[in-house]
Amino acid sequence: MNQSGTELQQLAHTVSGAYQPSLSPDGLQIVYVSNRNNDYELFIMDSDGQNQRPPTNSVGVNLEPKFSPDGQKIYFTSDRDGYIRVFCLNLGQLVDRLTVKRRLNHSEYRLKRSSSR
Repeated sequence: MNQSGTELQQLAHTVSGAYQPSLSPDGLQIVYVSNRNNDYELFIMDSDGQNQRPPTNSVGVNLEPKFSPDGQKIYFTSDRDGYIRVFCLNLGQLVDRLTVKRRLNHSEYRLKRSSSR
């Protein structure tokens, strides 16, 4: 899309849709949700639509992805253990669960610039 809002270009080409996109702070990647296998999973692609790939292979419904301010992590909600909780994916590493006991509804978390959890 250009600055006037015209010349739109479709980036994710999937019949199951692409939802809840989040642009990385450097503008080079987009994380989004897709229901490709009847299971809402996270996918990452370059900002030009190339190199679409899942960053993790997990069970459950994964929604609301957001890049960390430094672009090295992706935060998202998931019901993978039966409860909706916030998880952190360190790109290239394992997924950490951040919330412990409280059940959440999707869209209930916000990122805050801080070095603590």
